[in-house]
Amino acid sequence: MAKLDENKISRLLRFEKYGNAATALSAAATLAFAILFSASQAYDMQTLKLLTICAFPLLIAVTTAAAAIILVKCNGELSREIAAFVRDTLIENARILHPEKSELCFRISFSGTLAEIKVNNFNETIKFDFSPFKKLTAARKNTLADAIIKRLIVTFCKLYEAGGKYVSVSYAFDTSKNKLVYILKNGDPDKQAFTEYLKAGNR
Repeated sequence: MAKLDENKISRLLRFEKYGNAATALSAAATLAFAILFSASQAYDMQTLKLLTICAFPLLIAVTTAAAAIILVKCNGELSREIAAFVRDTLIENARILHPEKSELCFRISFSGTLAEIKVNNFNETIKFDFSPFKKLTAARKNTLADAIIKRLIVTFCKLYEAGGKYVSVSYAFDTSKNKLVYILKNGDPDKQAFTEYLKAGNR
């Protein structure tokens, strides 16, 4: 059964916090620099001006660089872990995707740390357990939903290229009422979806 590595996710989330803290410190240092430098000029305080010029640019540079390095590495690893988990979950539940149907609509929903896909009017659902994240913020949900959508796009564009015949393949979110986004429509890939598929390569 596909699952996220709880220890690895916990470690990556910890580093993500460090990166966010470094970003906040950089922003605070930039604001402090602007205030103190303006004050030193307004009141002709040369010592304060010198200290501000000497100390703050270095602090800003160090914290900005640290935040960038930590977050780029951390977000990259998190994205790979999520993508692999979503891929493996869909492979395990390939039957529930009903790829044999010519018309498919995938309804994606979130409840707590659980995401679900409901296919057409079938009772069975595909579940994604994201509990290692503890709590899903709106931004995190968007990231996870994006990973699910990309895998659906890759899956059905591959099936299309392999000769699969579909009238339409679409997805929607429970929160978006009946607004459908198409992967395949009238037998052909949606332009934006197919571009996403080509960018994904053979993943």
